[in-house]
Amino acid sequence: MVLTVIGLAAGHEKGVLVLAGVLGLSAVIALLLAPAWVSLSALLVTVILFEANPQGFLSVTSHFYTAGGKVGLPFVFFLLVVAALLFDLVRTGEPFRLPGPLTYPLLFLLGALLIGVVNGKESGAGRGAMISQIETLLMLGVMPFVVVNALRTRTAVRNFALVAAGLAVFKGFEGTIGWLMGQGMSFGNTTLTYIEPTANWLMLLLLLTIAVAVIHRVPTSAWVRWGSLFAFAALILSFRRSFWIGAILGFVLILLLATGRRGGRVVLPGLIIFLIAFGAAYVVAGPTNSSNPVQARAKALSPSQIQLNADDRYRIEERRNVLKDLAQRPVYGLGIGVPWVAQRAVSIDFNGARQYVHFLPLWYWMKMGVFGLIAYAWLFGTALWLAFSLWKRHPDGLHRAIGLAGFAGFAGLMVVETTASFTGVDTRFSIVVGAALGWLAAARATMNDPEPEKKVEDGLVQPILAGRRAMASGVAFARSHKAWRTPAVAGALVLGGAVALVAAVVGVAVG
Repeated sequence: MVLTVIGLAAGHEKGVLVLAGVLGLSAVIALLLAPAWVSLSALLVTVILFEANPQGFLSVTSHFYTAGGKVGLPFVFFLLVVAALLFDLVRTGEPFRLPGPLTYPLLFLLGALLIGVVNGKESGAGRGAMISQIETLLMLGVMPFVVVNALRTRTAVRNFALVAAGLAVFKGFEGTIGWLMGQGMSFGNTTLTYIEPTANWLMLLLLLTIAVAVIHRVPTSAWVRWGSLFAFAALILSFRRSFWIGAILGFVLILLLATGRRGGRVVLPGLIIFLIAFGAAYVVAGPTNSSNPVQARAKALSPSQIQLNADDRYRIEERRNVLKDLAQRPVYGLGIGVPWVAQRAVSIDFNGARQYVHFLPLWYWMKMGVFGLIAYAWLFGTALWLAFSLWKRHPDGLHRAIGLAGFAGFAGLMVVETTASFTGVDTRFSIVVGAALGWLAAARATMNDPEPEKKVEDGLVQPILAGRRAMASGVAFARSHKAWRTPAVAGALVLGGAVALVAAVVGVAVG
């Protein structure tokens, strides 16, 4: 009897595995045969929705990023997207498009990566660390090529940005709900929304875009405006001091560039800056016995608090050790996968500490030598120039607003990454930054596209009405008839309505 039960359990587990394998293979085939934007969207939606922090809200998604020294699932997914793009280009006969001004800095980054790999291999780098760093830098360098080839029309570029706005709103809502439920990493007597950079930077870009749109009266959907309130709350409740500073810099840049500094137009930005400064002074310089976690975190921004903060003190110790190592190998750096040596005592230790440094330019220098340092400066400088040129030259108001927001967002990110390393280091964030770079290149490539644009809402009205009408008719028919033909007819009507809805979304996204 016991053997029979064990056999049934084993058979059930085997059946589940077979079913999962069949579904996985079907999904892979579907993504390969679908248009390139479908697989690209699936990758980006997955990495944005799936948090990697095992202590955060909905922490079960962190298993998606667990590699254990092997090739990770995000990289496998990314390779699938690249394969789908190449297959789509062959099938449609479309020429391969380069990401404009970003082409040379991206190729230089990939060349610096190759030098770093050779250097790391010769220096005895660990296999797991080398695989992880190669994957992340490859995805950062190749993703812009994928995005610029997947988004070939101005409408597709616009819709891509609208979907990104929707994801930013959702992450704001998710983070706020998680905070209200007390779910996530603990910070003092409260919890924080997102400790990782992906959601924070995405929400910051949304808020910066809304700010430009308000100043220049660019029409935006009501759900975006109201949803930005959740994004603002989640960004504040992340308690990431670096992102607070980056956000302040971004908004100041927008106020100066979007409003101008002549005549009465300076009154509004001056008033806003004054209110922000007043509020910051109240938060930071308020009563010292306050239990407000935002005030406690803001007080840590004071230079006098650095020596009292163990994390900040460790950053200073870490930087000294890395610079001492680089003094011995200044040209080629330590190499990909090679850890730095703690020649001076450090106050904190954590998993992967010797592969990391809290200063991104220093990380690029450490892993790829001066070539990595040049690649970092070239890539970010080109991104700033490209975003600013969209703000100045693009004929569409929304694209211009996103261009200026991208300029301020990348400038803020460069400030953020003087205290932590994300771009090219963090898997999720590198995919998202690569996609943002690709969007800038695609927006520039379609700037003179004569094809008329349409909003997602306008393109969906008629197909949605037809789909809803068909589905409602099927449900009503099923309720009023009991003949044997009823299930077939009702099912056909419902299925037809669902197909119409799917066709509407696909048609607008491709259009």
